[in-house]
Amino acid sequence: MRDSHHMHQIPESVLSVLSDLTGDSSGAIEESFQQPVGTSVRVNRKKLHGELNLEHVSWCDSGYFLPHRPNFALDPLFHAGAYYVQEASSMFLEEVLKQHIPLNEPLAVLDLCAAPGGKSTHLLSLISDESLLVSNEVIRARANILSENLTKWGYPNQAVISRDPSVIGNSGIHFDLVVVDAPCSGEGLFRRDNEAINHWSEENVQLCSLRQRRILADIWPALKPGGWLIYSTCTFNKLENEENLKWLSEQFDAECLRLQLNDDRILETEEGNYFCYRFLPNRVNSEGFFISIFKKNGERITDTFQQNSSKRNKIDLPPDLLQLNENVTPQKMGDSIRVLPAGWTNFLNQLEKLRPISIGTTVGEWKGKDFRPDQALANSVLISERIAQIELDHDEALDFLSRTELRRSETPGWKLMTFDHVALGFAKSIGNRLNNNFRKEWRLRLDHRQRKGEIFSIHSFFN
Repeated sequence: MRDSHHMHQIPESVLSVLSDLTGDSSGAIEESFQQPVGTSVRVNRKKLHGELNLEHVSWCDSGYFLPHRPNFALDPLFHAGAYYVQEASSMFLEEVLKQHIPLNEPLAVLDLCAAPGGKSTHLLSLISDESLLVSNEVIRARANILSENLTKWGYPNQAVISRDPSVIGNSGIHFDLVVVDAPCSGEGLFRRDNEAINHWSEENVQLCSLRQRRILADIWPALKPGGWLIYSTCTFNKLENEENLKWLSEQFDAECLRLQLNDDRILETEEGNYFCYRFLPNRVNSEGFFISIFKKNGERITDTFQQNSSKRNKIDLPPDLLQLNENVTPQKMGDSIRVLPAGWTNFLNQLEKLRPISIGTTVGEWKGKDFRPDQALANSVLISERIAQIELDHDEALDFLSRTELRRSETPGWKLMTFDHVALGFAKSIGNRLNNNFRKEWRLRLDHRQRKGEIFSIHSFFN
């Protein structure tokens, strides 16, 4: 339980906005900020199967509330991309997509403000395998974290870029769906983060609103006629929410769409023709969140994806490495091999002008006659089940993730290290030891053997 004496004062203007929205001026809203916020996760259904014995997030099929917040760094499955720790409120993106987006079609999707990757990994789980997600983060260091999280999630139909929205808007590349989870004044974070309260000011709300409008205006040309734009923030005020929706529809030719709600904890407000959905601290066990969806007027163009436009290349791959399907195609780049989304050749050629950080899944590279598998292959949902595997216990798995050399005798060659039968990475067996090939920059940097009481695995919640 959070100690209210350490809770900084909520600004009166924020409480006033919430009181106006809910009609509640009893002090219950202010009190709700002092309650502990729930911890929720979203499971990667391509890596973990079955249902968790936990409270479900009602608007997300793969979302669950945990009974307490564990040390996720001590769960090998967290590092394996088997689940993502995400605020339950922001998982409502799923309901928005299911109600308005033709998810069975091949879609070009842009997650514009994507780091660290919560919405991007969620989008990959929702769109079809034929679709392509481009995830953007303007700050390069955060873009690297985004790329790491998408690699761990393991889907091949994605690319990561790091460009200003204006550059993307002027690139001539067009998307069916654009998700703008806009940088905001962060009022929805007050329940968890005192620093968010310290950084909040009326002036910052004004600055955020203007920046959000610039972002929307810059990216609007990249949205196809008939396409959809989802706008979200983690703040409550109308200046960054309703006022920006009103501005958007006045500046551009767009229609705001309504949702059908099946959970009365979600607050729907309607102003004119704008439909707004909020998650407030006195209603839900998570941080605050706002979301709305627009449709760009005009007839939709659906020719971006070209069926069977990528002929399967004859690529020399070691046997039993990948479970290739018609939605991906391997490509050789020097000695390196990667797997790209099929049907998107022209689109990806255009995307090269934005200098992507990564596209698809890197499989590995040839070193003479020896093939060195890449970490991304271990994390990929396409990895073959026929690869030689070594199942590790909890301590061994954390040792491996710390890049410790494991001493054990195995037949020579590359082995896939697994925990609970979920892939962690590769090691090469040489005599009586395994040379650890886990990616250096992802190395676990805490001494897990000194923290036995904190050892955790999501797997303990499975039925």
